[in-house]
Amino acid sequence: MKEALKLTFQYGQENGVVMPQSWIKNETAGNMWLRELRKCHESLCLRKPEATRLPRPTSFNNGNVKAFFENVRKLVKTQFHKMVKSKT
Repeated sequence: MKEALKLTFQYGQENGVVMPQSWIKNETAGNMWLRELRKCHESLCLRKPEATRLPRPTSFNNGNVKAFFENVRKLVKTQFHKMVKSKT
């Protein structure tokens, strides 16, 4: 929760939001702000992230990334040609 409050403070500071003096002094948003946010957005869930399994990061390599973007390029090219043909 502390990270969310610090991030809120930093976001507000970067965007020139007027904040209470306690936020500026502590460089963090207040707990009351978080409670009110959660009241307004009941589906919001803040929890600690789970660890990533080993196969996931190891498959994110240069060859797989290139193959992915090559597939995207081919798909965009074929879909673009279909769109152009259908308009003429």
